[in-house]
Amino acid sequence: MSITTPKTCIEKWDNISPSERGRNCSVCQTEVIDFTDWKTDDIIG
Repeated sequence: MSITTPKTCIEKWDNISPSERGRNCSVCQTEVIDFTDWKTDDIIG
């Protein structure tokens, strides 16, 4: 499985403010979610 995003955020993860599900980038106004430790079923579901 691969996940693609139409617009990627160029901010460094450590510079983005924490949010409930990941981090909220003030530059691109997007909540960025780190799926690194998620199971595939949790991402799909």
